[in-house]
Amino acid sequence: MEWRRIIARTDSVDGRSVLLKWDPPADNGGSAITGYAIYKGRSRNDMKPVLVVAGHEYTDKETGYGKTFYYMVCARNARGEGVPTDILSTGTAVPERASLNATELVIEAVVLTTICVIAAMAYWRMQRRGNNRTTPRR
Repeated sequence: MEWRRIIARTDSVDGRSVLLKWDPPADNGGSAITGYAIYKGRSRNDMKPVLVVAGHEYTDKETGYGKTFYYMVCARNARGEGVPTDILSTGTAVPERASLNATELVIEAVVLTTICVIAAMAYWRMQRRGNNRTTPRR
């Protein structure tokens, strides 16, 4: 019997971890599946075995914000490893608060610049009126 490829999928959980899920292969290669080998890398050419799990999902908590990782899953049985999944790539999210801070800083800079421009225009008008102003008569 020949192994059939299993299909895996990724889902970025919270920016600090990646959740991998897969279904068992339709064909176990003639022997009961004993586990699933997880491979991980920072590039497609840098895949290294991480661990073997018994179930159909794995949460990688060694990621970090805003990074891309590549994963592959292989079913294992007494005869060895089966056909690996396609290489999956996923990026972890940047923390929402960091994005808001950058946005808030831009908005604050625009507001402060606008205030400075309005103040400079008001000062310029006052200076201009002051030079052309006649003193009121009493």
